Amino acid sequence: MGLGLTWHWGLSGSAPLLLAAAGNEFIELGVIDEPVGTSATVFSGYALALTALSIVFAAIILFLLPY
Repeated sequence: MGLGLTWHWGLSGSAPLLLAAAGNEFIELGVIDEPVGTSATVFSGYALALTALSIVFAAIILFLLPY
């Protein structure tokens, strides 16, 4: 549960890397105007809070599981 819970929220996540690359599909389609940096994806307050809450929630659930 540990690694599988937060595996895509890190620096090697496909979506954040795709958005940060110049000339990605979203720019070509006109969805966004310029690449999106990791400060708006991986290191945003929402992403960091969601990661921390998920880890805390998983720890509580695993603690409460019966032996």
